[in-house]
Amino acid sequence: MESEPQPTQPETAASELPSVASKVAGDYFDVLIVDDNLIDRELDREQLKSAWPFEVPFAADFAANGEEAIEKISRRPFVLVLLDWSLPRANGGQVLRSIRQAGYRTPVVVVSSMNQEAIGENLERLGAAFLNKNKMNTESLREAILSSLRLLQNRPVL
Repeated sequence: MESEPQPTQPETAASELPSVASKVAGDYFDVLIVDDNLIDRELDREQLKSAWPFEVPFAADFAANGEEAIEKISRRPFVLVLLDWSLPRANGGQVLRSIRQAGYRTPVVVVSSMNQEAIGENLERLGAAFLNKNKMNTESLREAILSSLRLLQNRPVL
């Protein structure tokens, strides 16, 4: 069982981002990191600390499989979801479609070691940005977060 999410202070801020203050739970934003590999979940959180584009810090929560992610997303709002594509008990595509079919406009960044072409989904149509895990760094993750926000602005998802 995961421990209570702990807020993480950002190193940078992006003033051009749209307001997401309605999703603030207390003094931090909730972020869900979905990956079946514990080490990758921790690495994603560490990368996110450097790439976080908001002034409000984030608190990371974790899901180790697709079913757990869907359940957590249905219980509380997240301001961002980092989603691995290859997951047990509901793959990334099933999780992403579940998010959109439920009407959630949560920004999603699919983080996978697969190439985007191998995923075989139109991620942009589903309002999600893609980032190859092997090419992740502070700048590429920040850009993927901003891209996921832009994909959801003024456009219906599904």
